[in-house]
Amino acid sequence: IQQAARSASDRINAAQQEVNRAQQEVNRLSDRIRQRRQTVEQQRAAANQRVQQLERDVTNARNNLNSLNSQIQNLQQEINRLSRQQRCVDIPLIGRQCIPDPEALARAARLGAELAGLQAGLPAAQATLRAFEESLRIARNGVSQIPIDADPELVSLNASLSLANTGLNGARTTLQNLTRSLGSLAQISTFIAQQGLNNLLDVRSARFNANLDLAASGQVTMALEMVYMNQQRNLS
Repeated sequence: IQQAARSASDRINAAQQEVNRAQQEVNRLSDRIRQRRQTVEQQRAAANQRVQQLERDVTNARNNLNSLNSQIQNLQQEINRLSRQQRCVDIPLIGRQCIPDPEALARAARLGAELAGLQAGLPAAQATLRAFEESLRIARNGVSQIPIDADPELVSLNASLSLANTGLNGARTTLQNLTRSLGSLAQISTFIAQQGLNNLLDVRSARFNANLDLAASGQVTMALEMVYMNQQRNLS
């Protein structure tokens, strides 16, 4: 009995170890999936933030270019107006005479220098806008539109986790079956280890009643009173 109980206990322990190993593998894969998902989410969040920043840069560069063009246009219109401005006087016997207004021409010259400075900065503003637009195009192309769960590494990890869960469920089923079928033997082994083999079974009394018939089979009835694993039992 003790040998059978020890064997049963060993099988149950082996099954429990297999459950523990399977659970550790499930936990390991679950942690890797969590870490990979977190990494992908962080990468995509950073990519989206980059796109949003470049969108703001493009908007600012376009506004700057539009403002520069507007200033150039307004200055050019003012210079043209000043260049056409005249100063007229009435001369006796000759009549009214008009000449370009010197003050207007002087102001037009000053505005012309300002206009030249603005026009000189126009290529740089255009180049800045083109650079931001190209960076934005590249950044948008780099933002993945694939769902996170379709990430190749996550797909592989989830497949492995599914297999690991299947193995874990199988190991648990094996352990449960062994525990049901061999659990009582394991309890016997524990009892013997703690209280000794001599205390496993103690027959307190036995009664026999025989009925012998030469014409038929003999019958013997036996009633036992015993203590089995510290529990009173009656058998007949």
